Amino acid sequence: MEDGRQEPSSNGRSGHQNPLQKGTLHSIPSSGKFDTAPSSDEHMADEVGKGTLGGPVSERPLVNLKDTYKETIAMVKDTLDVAWKVAPVALLPAALFVWSYLRSIHWTNLFQDSAMSGSGLVFLFIAAVLIAVAVLLQFIAPSLLLIGTMWNYRNESILPKAVPRLFGWATVGWLAGLALVVELETNQVWIMFAMAFIAAFIFGVYSRSSLDIPAKIGGKLPLSAAHAIGLALVAMFALTATSIPLLITLHVAERHADGGWLEKLLVFSVCFGTTAVSLLPGYMYLNARTWRPGFYQPLKLASLGFFLLSNIVVSGAALFVPVSSTVMRLAGIYSNEPQSFQILQPSLTAALDAAGVPIQKGEQSNIVTGYVRYDFGGIRLLCRRPFDAALVSGDAIKLARKNKAPDPTVLAGSGCVQATPSELRPLRM
Repeated sequence: MEDGRQEPSSNGRSGHQNPLQKGTLHSIPSSGKFDTAPSSDEHMADEVGKGTLGGPVSERPLVNLKDTYKETIAMVKDTLDVAWKVAPVALLPAALFVWSYLRSIHWTNLFQDSAMSGSGLVFLFIAAVLIAVAVLLQFIAPSLLLIGTMWNYRNESILPKAVPRLFGWATVGWLAGLALVVELETNQVWIMFAMAFIAAFIFGVYSRSSLDIPAKIGGKLPLSAAHAIGLALVAMFALTATSIPLLITLHVAERHADGGWLEKLLVFSVCFGTTAVSLLPGYMYLNARTWRPGFYQPLKLASLGFFLLSNIVVSGAALFVPVSSTVMRLAGIYSNEPQSFQILQPSLTAALDAAGVPIQKGEQSNIVTGYVRYDFGGIRLLCRRPFDAALVSGDAIKLARKNKAPDPTVLAGSGCVQATPSELRPLRM
């Protein structure tokens, strides 16, 4: 019985020794638990199929989140680095407003002494922040909404080139609806939404192959139609943010239109330009997504578009005298209300007399009453008459040159005396 128990083990040892000697262990059919052990590839496929492999499947969202976090930190770092380098450029639009106004009254020599002073730079910084907020509401908000709606759409792959075209057709429908609303003189703004949706939907269905939309039927609607409806709704929703720029543009443009077809065409052209400019960074983002997956590089390109757009638009607007003079008046840099000052420097009295600014001479002090044409950065320009921005417009200057009349900008700055706060004390009587 003892021999019977030892014999199988002896045979087992002898059975396992021959393969080792011949080097054919891998070709022997295994028995017992080795029969159930699959290869590593089969094990991986089986675990992934069953959803029991905890590593790659459960960690994949964490890996994606980690990559997104790294990209976001890198983007913020690059943005801050670029913002620090171009920060002085951000003061350019505000400085252009001041310089353009001084140019319109022929007193540009005051720019360096006032704008480059400590208080002047602080004012320019605050003005730059306010301008940035205004540009954000007027031009950047539509693009931000467009980017936000398409943020996670096929984020892991490049977008079909037909996607930006779909948004373009939605914009065309939106503007066509605007033209129809203006022509009919109606308040039915839903026409704009309807035409934007219809234009995007028709393009989405017609270009379903370019949009990589499958044509199979799923549920009550074909999948291509459902996908086109979704993209059309997103495009229509993004276009709603252009309502604020359009309303502001229409409010300003209607003052210069008398109802003729030429004026209406001009108003529509301005509205078209406003819409195109407000959506340009968003379109830059979508087009960048057609050749680069993810959001880091496309968003960097859109941010560059934001910066260039804001500086070009605001700097261009600052060169128009009606715009710059209005901004200066709202900022309190000039006023058409008469103001009284006590003359603290006796030598200033002769200059004010020569300029024709009325002075009430008393026994103890002299009081001068005039119009502040410029009050910025420690420089005050006091004049004998109010300022009319219409007299220094481009048309007025051209007419004066044609009639060989005096330069309106020189006349606008005549009868004025430069002073400092230490020479004039404001009075409220």
